Amino acid sequence: MTFLNRKILFANSYWLKMLIAMKLMTILVFAGIMQLHAAVYSQSFNLNEIDITVKQMFQKIEKESKYSIFFRQDQVNLNKK
Repeated sequence: MTFLNRKILFANSYWLKMLIAMKLMTILVFAGIMQLHAAVYSQSFNLNEIDITVKQMFQKIEKESKYSIFFRQDQVNLNKK
């Protein structure tokens, strides 16, 4: 019985077009919100240094951004250039 009602409802092309437009708008709004969310949390900065150690690089990143870098000293060679 529900199948017949749905068939009658979508027989009118206006409702079918309206449903497609609503689905498309939902997808576009969702995609826009996701882009905005990604842009808010992204941060960029330039690190133009030559011949610095990993330790100096981590210090510059922490100084120029709000991020803290955590690592295990036995896994990272801090003196590597």
